[in-house]
Amino acid sequence: MKKFATFVVLNFVLGLAVAAQTNNAPKIINGGVINGKAKSLAKPVYPA
Repeated sequence: MKKFATFVVLNFVLGLAVAAQTNNAPKIINGGVINGKAKSLAKPVYPA
């Protein structure tokens, strides 16, 4: 039982260490359209 408790505690501590090291930086989305809405609209080219 003591070994099991030690195993559980070590897994918990290691899990916290791994979670602390993960990079939570937002991912860059290329494409210009998110959820059907454009981030910016390009000006249309009109003939002179």
